[in-house]
Amino acid sequence: MDDLKLPAWIASVVRDVLNDPATELSLLILHERQQLEKVSAQSSFRRKAKRVFSRDFKWKNLFWQYYCRWDEKRSWVSSDPFELVDLSDEFKNIPSMSVVPIRDRFFHSFEELDIERIRDANLDVILRFGFNVLKGPILKAARNGVWSYHHGDNQEYRGAPPYFWELYHHATKTGVILQRLNEKLDSGQVLYRSYGANVPGISVLRNRTAQYWKSSSFVLRRLRQLHTWGEERFENELATLKEDPSVQGKLYFIPKVSVLLRFLVRSFIRSLVFRFKMFGKCEQWEVAYRLPHLKNGYQILRSPKNHYYADPFPFIHQGKTYLFFEDFLYLENRGVISVVQVNADLSTSTPEVILDVGFHLSYPMVFEDDDKVYMIPESGENETVDLYVADVFPSRWRKVKTLKQGLQLYDVTLLKRDGLYWFFGTGVERGSASSDELFLFYSATLMGEWTPHPLNPIVSDVRNARPAGHFFERNGKLIRPS
Repeated sequence: MDDLKLPAWIASVVRDVLNDPATELSLLILHERQQLEKVSAQSSFRRKAKRVFSRDFKWKNLFWQYYCRWDEKRSWVSSDPFELVDLSDEFKNIPSMSVVPIRDRFFHSFEELDIERIRDANLDVILRFGFNVLKGPILKAARNGVWSYHHGDNQEYRGAPPYFWELYHHATKTGVILQRLNEKLDSGQVLYRSYGANVPGISVLRNRTAQYWKSSSFVLRRLRQLHTWGEERFENELATLKEDPSVQGKLYFIPKVSVLLRFLVRSFIRSLVFRFKMFGKCEQWEVAYRLPHLKNGYQILRSPKNHYYADPFPFIHQGKTYLFFEDFLYLENRGVISVVQVNADLSTSTPEVILDVGFHLSYPMVFEDDDKVYMIPESGENETVDLYVADVFPSRWRKVKTLKQGLQLYDVTLLKRDGLYWFFGTGVERGSASSDELFLFYSATLMGEWTPHPLNPIVSDVRNARPAGHFFERNGKLIRPS
């Protein structure tokens, strides 16, 4: 580390290690910087002025700093991953050592005496949150190497600044990896890879926030697996990731002034055009349906003013076809669950609200078990996974159990297979995005205790994590829509 004051996302990683019973923080390796001589305000001003007008001064760095300050003032995020957190009190009883690294351009290496002291600590893993790019014997000073983050999809974008160039090129996805460093730049062994969606617009701050918070969970997930499995199985599991270190994206740098200005102007124009197009309008979803034996296209279930319909779940009961769906109320900014009956000629009954609990509901996953009809609507806003039973189908429902509480899980989808019940749902941890990571739970009975899968999250990829309906089989294969 470079300092005991750390960005909030790094502080979360460190606190995970400090608080987990399976891990122990044994040594702090601090970057000892040369002490600067105290100078007067006047001499400091002259020194800065001289640096600005020197031949080597890079104006792009100054403009980038101004952009970042402006971005921080205009863009609101609920929790800034780079807000500094002082961990001095939490570190006070942990052994530490200060190191003056050997510098070779962008690289840092350690003196042999420092390497010996680190080896004497008998470490399993070294986590890098400071220094420059490391090389030399320090990379082998712990049994399982040096772990380090790379924010951004290294197969598309390397270098700096993270999450800017994705916006500049209008990329739809971005990524983050946890890697074990080696001697080659950006070619470390990938320990964890995750993909997320870019947040389009002009703000790098908004685009990076969810990715940094999401990544703060990666270290503890892998450390727990290393502790539980042991080193041999851990290495075997990593081999199944099938990462190709030769696939590397272009190396980027801080944008030139002209490039940054082009980005700002272009983004501003696109924002004005979008606002003009959307003036007086709102987002509108619609539900389309058809019966399986008909091939003449879909019918649209039209929503009334100040509503939209989404998340359709068809269900056949006693020979009749019903369509359950989210009925979003714009005036209340929340969803309720409604239903229609679909007739043979594709006409429908009048939509009927069947579940309104005062907070947002959506994704009404209806299923049958032991001759009873159940529903698990999405209630991530309430941090619950609630199970309802139909007392009078399809109009009257009663909550019979909260399957999980204290978790933000979205689009929960149930599967009964091989004598067990399973449910899947995308989850939010520490401000991460709601569609990036898929979590799995299982139970011996529907009303029993639900246990998290040991490899949760089982998917960390916005492209295929979030569920999109019931499982189904085709050609002997079980398919999960996403």
